[in-house]
Amino acid sequence: RNQLIFNKKRISVEEALFVGIIRAKEWQESQRSLHPKPKPIRSSTFVPPPITTIKIFTDAAWKGNGSAGLGWIFKDQFDLVFLEGSQVNHHIRSPLVAEALATLAAVRVATESEYTNFFFASDSIN
Repeated sequence: RNQLIFNKKRISVEEALFVGIIRAKEWQESQRSLHPKPKPIRSSTFVPPPITTIKIFTDAAWKGNGSAGLGWIFKDQFDLVFLEGSQVNHHIRSPLVAEALATLAAVRVATESEYTNFFFASDSIN
């Protein structure tokens, strides 16, 4: 359009498309250099938690109709299950929200049980 308005020159549809793709790629590349993605910080060595630490595993199952099953398991230093629980929630918008609610429910159980030294494990990818 600018070629037609300013230079009185018509270009074909193919040429316009080609130029548009080139400009879009140039713009995308310039944005990458302006906003590089931060690299995740990874620890090179694993430091095990203190022996008195409780391991809490959480999981959730979500259905497209908005219902979700939440569950948690507490394990001691010998890897023995000593507490477990589950609940069903409704009106949950996504699997990620369901996973977060499972963790929140487990935090509530842990704090109500007066446990103060614990860590969480979940299979949530997000």
